[in-house]
Amino acid sequence: MDEIDRYIYIDGHDDFLVDLFPYKIKNADNFYFRKHPEGLNPNSFNFKTYWGAFGKSCVEGKWVNDAGTWVYMMPKLFFYVNYVTISDEKRERINPRLMDNMWIMFTYFLCCEGFSGFEDDDKYTCNKYVGKLQKGEKLQPYELRKLELSNTVKTKSGEYKQYIDPWIYLTETYLITDNRKTPLGNPLYENGYYHMMILSARATFKSYTVFMGLFLHEWLFGSVRKYKDIKNSNNALLFGIASPQSDALARSIGNLDRAYFSFPGQYDFPTKKKGKTVKYWGAFYKNTRGQWKVDKGANEVRHLVKTKQGKTIINGSQCQIQTITPKNDKIFTGDRFRYGIIEEVGFCDNLKNIFVSCKDAFEVGDDQTGSLVMLGTGGDMEKIKDSKEMFENPEAFNIFGIPNYWEKGKNKKCGLMLGANYKKESLKKDGNTIQKEALIDIIRTRSEQIVSLDVVSYARYLAYNPIYPKELLKPVNKSPLPLVELSAQRESLIEHDAMNLLSVVGSLKYKDSKVIFEPDLERTLEPILEWGRDEKLTNTVGAWVIHEMPQSFIPDDLYYILYDPYRQSSEGTSLQAIYVYKYKFKSKGNDNTLEDTIVASYVGRLKNLDD
Repeated sequence: MDEIDRYIYIDGHDDFLVDLFPYKIKNADNFYFRKHPEGLNPNSFNFKTYWGAFGKSCVEGKWVNDAGTWVYMMPKLFFYVNYVTISDEKRERINPRLMDNMWIMFTYFLCCEGFSGFEDDDKYTCNKYVGKLQKGEKLQPYELRKLELSNTVKTKSGEYKQYIDPWIYLTETYLITDNRKTPLGNPLYENGYYHMMILSARATFKSYTVFMGLFLHEWLFGSVRKYKDIKNSNNALLFGIASPQSDALARSIGNLDRAYFSFPGQYDFPTKKKGKTVKYWGAFYKNTRGQWKVDKGANEVRHLVKTKQGKTIINGSQCQIQTITPKNDKIFTGDRFRYGIIEEVGFCDNLKNIFVSCKDAFEVGDDQTGSLVMLGTGGDMEKIKDSKEMFENPEAFNIFGIPNYWEKGKNKKCGLMLGANYKKESLKKDGNTIQKEALIDIIRTRSEQIVSLDVVSYARYLAYNPIYPKELLKPVNKSPLPLVELSAQRESLIEHDAMNLLSVVGSLKYKDSKVIFEPDLERTLEPILEWGRDEKLTNTVGAWVIHEMPQSFIPDDLYYILYDPYRQSSEGTSLQAIYVYKYKFKSKGNDNTLEDTIVASYVGRLKNLDD
């Protein structure tokens, strides 16, 4: 199978772009189904026929013939583009314009919902257990049982279908490299839920798509995936929406509130009182108690379900809306959540603690039954550390990872990153970004910004308008230190695993009237390598780390020891720090520059200060 080249270059420049959705929509109008009839009585045959067919596409998706290529418009994308209304640049209500941004994000949503192939594809499967088998990995007993129960993973001859990664299949295989020129049926969902990590440039519509596309669809249709099961859309589900930044959360919730009361298919029923009507809010509208807004404390919205007798009972879905404080890790706990959405994770310094606290809220036994949805832009360096680690190591957190195209040749995965090349609608045709023009525009704009802005402002500009994840995950706060350069050096040290390659962990022992260094060959010691986490440590003993062994001849004044002790022995949270500092002269031509190097360090706390 041919490999798709996703890279875009401009001669004479090192910068490049990655095309996350290489198929180009030929005619966006083919995907619009939003000329809805107006004034239809909800009790009429025409109303039920029209909205029944429309609802089927909202639940099952729709295959669209795009000038000879059959393209699958996933359920949430169909719903978002054709049912939801948003505010445009002039604050007027419009349907969203279909763009590649949306194809990318809704493809990612579908992967995170457990997409494992199409019903009528007799050649390929995206079932992750088949993928493990074909890679030679051993399945756990529960995984084998799930695979044995599936009737979708084998060909008619009884052999396993060829496995393809869901992201590759949905963005390349069925559209480009092996287009079968026919619809392939409904999607299959046998991979279970994944958590989501979406980082992006500003103004790429990520909040619109998450709140009005992902969440609102799930709220209205209740995870129903076959229209024959639409009666289950009133099943009670639990949702959570939170952010460390109340302003950003308020904007997103405000957009959600406006969309919720602007659904098509509304109707005014006349009453016996002259001039009085009863509002019908649309075919899929759900009556609620509570308001879509951000309060000082937690806010709650509930779906009210009525029985046939007209008695109101509160047993529908529930959504909790709240801001995140540094000491509040337990924002999605106590029950099973379908989605827990965190806006602006770049400013959430306790993200990993939140993840650990709420992990069980998205699982039942061995099955993941919901998703933690993390989205944001660049943030404060200290606060973005957790989201950076989770973005770059998705498998460790069961986040759905796409190939890390930006780290060439490393065969790694990462969360979803939507770059600044997807921002401008003026650089799109039929919703497809004209990537070369976008790259030229980015290079030109950056050349102007680097001249007019100071170092910190330019770093902030890159973090908000990245084309690589590393730009988004760099510091943007002010400091007398060269944070951008230090961050780049830190990335280089991590990338080349310098700690393990160059440094040795061990302890100092007094033996034969002298102090010797004993390496920790058993790897039982735990050096303390992060600053500012004293109170969170369970093991404060620490360990010596030798970055450079002493040379055989040691001249006077070569080494200095910097010592910061704790005040007294016994228990406590304060740590002592010892750094061995070496003077080193760098000689290059006539350049005799005095440099300084830390060659050894110890951070920790022993029971006795004299030790």
